Amino acid sequence: MTTKILKYTAGLFAILIAVTSCSEDAVESWNAQDYIHFDSNYENFFSFVYAGSEVEKDTVKFRLNIAGNLSSRDRVYKVNQAKSYGFIYEQDEFGNVVDSAFIELPNQAKAGVHFEDFSNKTFVVPADSLGADFEVVLLRDASLKENDYSLSLEVAETEDFKPGNAPTQKVNLAISDKIIEPELWTNFAVGNTTVFTVMGYYGKVKHQLLIDATGQRWDDSFIELELTEEYLGFYKNLAVLELNRINEEREAQGLHKLREDDSNPNSEVYFF
Repeated sequence: MTTKILKYTAGLFAILIAVTSCSEDAVESWNAQDYIHFDSNYENFFSFVYAGSEVEKDTVKFRLNIAGNLSSRDRVYKVNQAKSYGFIYEQDEFGNVVDSAFIELPNQAKAGVHFEDFSNKTFVVPADSLGADFEVVLLRDASLKENDYSLSLEVAETEDFKPGNAPTQKVNLAISDKIIEPELWTNFAVGNTTVFTVMGYYGKVKHQLLIDATGQRWDDSFIELELTEEYLGFYKNLAVLELNRINEEREAQGLHKLREDDSNPNSEVYFF
């Protein structure tokens, strides 16, 4: 019995030595370099439409994580703009995908136009931290009302960090300022009524007014999943109050009432 215990103990001791040795090797190897990467590589979308009509710039944050050790000092990291790539699809007359291609996307965001330039900047991971928030300031350029623009970001090597996990070295952001007419505006039943019955004819200026007045998106998802008949009337009252306020301000400035088309006097925004 004693012999078996000794053999077991000796075997366990040998295993512990091996594990300890491996752990020390791993720590020594880990200490050689720290890595930094984005928290995820999900596609991201930002629209100025939902930020409010008065907003000219806004900030989007991306979380960065450290694979490595804590440090008692601030450490420097860098993010660069990268080329944006994506798939395009060819469909047949029935809407089935028959071909695809992976291409460089045509509308790439431009520094100083769609976002504040950060190409000559470095950023800091605070001491005793294993992560940081990278902030990019987006600019509301008029071109965003015509097309979506793509901004791709990638981590770069510094004295403190190398790019980490390959799939999350890069993150993509689509930037837009386009208002899209909801397909459910006219005929989708909200209780015993529809958005059209309460709000009237659709217009992009009216759509933006509704967003600003109510804080809601007024897209198909909102209409289908969140909007109720009771709130439809409530939101209309908020929108009418906001429209009256805007028209009073415009009148004081010697301007015409709010229109869908400034050049068309028959396009005044109104609610049923």
